[in-house]
Amino acid sequence: MQGKFKFSLDGVDATARQFAEIRRQLTELPANAGKRISQLDASVSEIKEDYGSLTVEKPRGTTGETDEVVRPERGGTGTDNAYNNPLSLNSRRPVYCLYDGTLGCDCSSMYLVARISDADELIPVDNLRQVKWRVYTFKDDLNLNFDDAQPTVGLFAEDLDNAGLGFFCEYDTDGNPVGVDYPRLSVAALRLAQEAMNEVDKLKAEVSRLSSLVGKMGVSTSE
Repeated sequence: MQGKFKFSLDGVDATARQFAEIRRQLTELPANAGKRISQLDASVSEIKEDYGSLTVEKPRGTTGETDEVVRPERGGTGTDNAYNNPLSLNSRRPVYCLYDGTLGCDCSSMYLVARISDADELIPVDNLRQVKWRVYTFKDDLNLNFDDAQPTVGLFAEDLDNAGLGFFCEYDTDGNPVGVDYPRLSVAALRLAQEAMNEVDKLKAEVSRLSSLVGKMGVSTSE
């Protein structure tokens, strides 16, 4: 009968060794966990310190609530509302939305560009006189506010494109004009104004020349 209940002591030894290993790991776990938690705490403290140097709490009304805003010395405005930050209080730089959705500053310096040429040779600015300015209401604004929707004055990208002024348009992936690059278009408007002033100067010079000739002829121009 004894042989019927025999079992291998090797299995018992193996199980005992497994429990011993698990016990050892459990014994070492608190030390490792504590070390890792300490390292994590140090990283969190470093992040908080860096974030603290980046932002400052700004009182909000009289409710006791505060908002965190980016400090001016770290490139922010120091305010949570752009309308509460007059231009006279901070230096300014023009900012544009880039094609990937990020913001970029203007870099219109001859030292930062290449392949410089006269835009008159590329862009038919005179064609701007063919483009009508229009008054319209955005569909989203109309659907949201109905009769309270406010009209907007602007140009249509399609009109600019048809006038050969696609340089001032934004296009979708299918090549359809979908928007107007107004900052760039303002430069073209300035160029058109320069041309108009040049014509005015020529007319003034011609009037002065004719007046001089009339004076030499002794002819009175008064009634």
